Amino acid sequence: RILSGELDRGRCLGETAPGECGGEFGERVIVREATNSFRDAVEIVVFDWPEHLVSIGQRASTTIAPQALYFLNSPQARKYATGLASRATDIQQAYTIAFNRPANAREEAAAKDFLLHQAKYYPSNQSQQQAFVDFCQALLASNEFLYLP
Repeated sequence: RILSGELDRGRCLGETAPGECGGEFGERVIVREATNSFRDAVEIVVFDWPEHLVSIGQRASTTIAPQALYFLNSPQARKYATGLASRATDIQQAYTIAFNRPANAREEAAAKDFLLHQAKYYPSNQSQQQAFVDFCQALLASNEFLYLP
């Protein structure tokens, strides 16, 4: 939410009851209420959540292709990519916001090529903006963004 500019820094700074902050669990929430929705079931399977009935000293770390596909196809990821695209004015600024560094020459050339080709898939009146949202979503699903070195 910070990246997309949606985090309300003035809300929920102390301890709060579940749901007190509103929204979709996005305002500084560490513990999330368990529900039985289909979306939660998908997240549990994809991200290998721990068994809640037994004590686990250390969680296993898994990285699998469905996790990347989930980020690329998630409506929430698209929402955050749209927020990032509205904050960033160009490729360099998107890289700076997402990775805290500018894009190098090779990355910038690849991004320009991607934007040029991706814009063809949208109506002409919104092609550049939608292609840039797609680019921002790719940044959010990249290994550099998802994993700390």
